[in-house]
Formats: sequence, structure tokens, C-alpha cells
Amino acid sequence: MAELGLHFVSIPVRGADDLTEANARKLGEALNAAGSKPLLLHCGSAYRAGLKSLRPVVAAQLGQAAPH
Repeated sequence: MAELGLHFVSIPVRGADDLTEANARKLGEALNAAGSKPLLLHCGSAYRAGLKSLRPVVAAQLGQAAPH
């Protein structure tokens, strides 16, 4: 992939137990690293995209820290 100019990041989330602050932070780091480059974010079931078990206060902090 690197020879094509692509960078791949995998954050395996197999179920609710993997919906952790650490994984949310990994996602935030990947999003920040992309900067203004095009980004494709994929979730196989779409269930995990909402980070339903992340504490609202942590989700808000991560959202506020993200570049706008």
C-alpha cells in the first residue's frame, strides 16, 4: 500500500468489550494523522461507528480536541 501512497490503520473492534477509551484514542490519533488528506473510515457492521459504550464526557473531550 505504501508504494501507492496509502497508509492503512487497523483498530480491531470485535464487540462491545473493545469499545474502549484506548481504541477511541487510537481512532482520534489516526484521524489527526490524516490531516487534510483524504480518509476512508470503515466499520463492518456500523454498530461500532457510534462508540456506544464510550462515556459521553470522554467522547466530548475527544471531539473537542479534534481539528476543525
